[in-house]
Amino acid sequence: MNRWIFFFVVHGLAAWGAPRVATAQLAPSEGYAIVVGSNPGGPGQESLRYAEDDAQRVAELLVELGSYQPDHVERLVHPSPNELLAAIERVQAHVAPLAARGKQSRFFFYYSGHARADALNLGRQELPLSELRERLLQLPATISIVVLDACQSGAFSRVKGAGPAADFSFNSVARLNTEGIAVIASSSGKELSQESEHLRSSFFTHHWLVGLRGAADRDADGRVTLSEAYQYSYNHTLATTAATKVGEQHATLETNFKGKDEVALTHPAAATARLRVPADVSGRVLVQHLPSWSVLAELDKVAGEAVVLALPPATYAATVRSGDAAVRCTLAVRDGIETSLRPSACPAIELEATESKGPPDGTKEGWIVELGIGGGWGASEDAYVERLHEFQLESDGRDWVRFAISAGRRLLPNLVVGLEYFNLGARDFKRDLEFEQDFSWNAHAVGPFVQADFGFGLRRGVNVFGRAGVGASIAWTTFDAARAVDDFDSDNPSFENTTETTHPVTQHFVRPCAWLSTGVQLMPSRVVGVQFELRYVFAPGIENEFNEIHDAGGIAFTAGLRFRSWE
Repeated sequence: MNRWIFFFVVHGLAAWGAPRVATAQLAPSEGYAIVVGSNPGGPGQESLRYAEDDAQRVAELLVELGSYQPDHVERLVHPSPNELLAAIERVQAHVAPLAARGKQSRFFFYYSGHARADALNLGRQELPLSELRERLLQLPATISIVVLDACQSGAFSRVKGAGPAADFSFNSVARLNTEGIAVIASSSGKELSQESEHLRSSFFTHHWLVGLRGAADRDADGRVTLSEAYQYSYNHTLATTAATKVGEQHATLETNFKGKDEVALTHPAAATARLRVPADVSGRVLVQHLPSWSVLAELDKVAGEAVVLALPPATYAATVRSGDAAVRCTLAVRDGIETSLRPSACPAIELEATESKGPPDGTKEGWIVELGIGGGWGASEDAYVERLHEFQLESDGRDWVRFAISAGRRLLPNLVVGLEYFNLGARDFKRDLEFEQDFSWNAHAVGPFVQADFGFGLRRGVNVFGRAGVGASIAWTTFDAARAVDDFDSDNPSFENTTETTHPVTQHFVRPCAWLSTGVQLMPSRVVGVQFELRYVFAPGIENEFNEIHDAGGIAFTAGLRFRSWE
């Protein structure tokens, strides 16, 4: 979904009255950029999921289609205010000499992260907008473009933080809109911006980047201008947010550029690898990079006009859905070639396959229940077991079967907490001299766990996870023996040697234990999937009269079913 309050600042001429020039007239060596992504939230804010990924995509696009040299694009990941201001000072050191020699330059600034009404939230620190404005206005760049994708929410369609009265977008425009600055906000003064689990981006940033790749080039002149990018982003952000619980997002634009030339932001025609969606294709087109299945573009294509997208050379999956039918094409987009999408030549797929990539708008993952069965083994010999051998008790085999059950709840996009139970196995020992003696133990473990999800860049629905838990091992030992007794027979006065069974002696133990595990979860549907888990347990929970302790833990492997609910 998308992120919480976004605005897009385009600060045109730093010098009063200087004529505006199109970016196409500036050489790559004259362009500098700072791209900032910050997922961590401040007080009262949840961490974002896609802010840093969005920043990475923006940085790549500037080099790929915006004519910026790679070493002129500085990317900052959750910096402090001082680190961000220091980066602006480094740009100042580059563009000031150019301005002194009368040479033109351009500056691009992008921020994606949390914000409040009048400041950017950089973790637990804040950078006031007034200070940011002052530093940007001091830059003597001919053209400065500043994009602030600022959020006050964490996970999918979640609203958190200040209410509309302290709306960030509204106050941002008011504080930054001086002469020579154009402001594009992802939402109006009383609206919220949102993140998208399906797009793995913010709604506005995703559509803006798709537009800059060529979808916004309405006049087909091979370049995407500021006004074209805004119109495309406005229309598509409004359409895709209309069905969310948070509601519609209306992007806003305020400009005060001087001059008549349109500012060109990107030049898709200069790209060597392009994907053409022909004029006769209609329906929703979803373009995903393989093998990560990350979304590069999502278009609502109408028949009658072709769309050309500039894409990095790679292999893509293009899903075209029209009505109740859908097809998926695998396309190799290569340098020097314009690849054409031909849905008629692609195989049909089940609609569920196109819709299982993520939860529908307005829902989130709720309770998770997992059931597993498998095998395991622990320490076969230690001081405790050797002591049993000294008493001539020999193993009668061990229980290799392991089973587990857990229930959890997702608190953050990559974090699950819950309660887990599993058995640690059992073992029997026997001594058979003049009479039989049995000794056995049985052990189990239960406790809370924390699970971190990594995804590992695989297809959506496949997750690599790590889990850690602490709890209690519950074990008991049983000693059961028969003993010899002398029995007097009154009819035949003599003593006979017989056996008499005694009552079993049981001891119970409750001791601390801990475990670590890793595994893979496969969720082909939204509700039911499978899980494979490898677990190591430390459970020193059984003790004898000699203060010798047996660790009933060890290694176990389980496979089973996974169920989840949606709210």
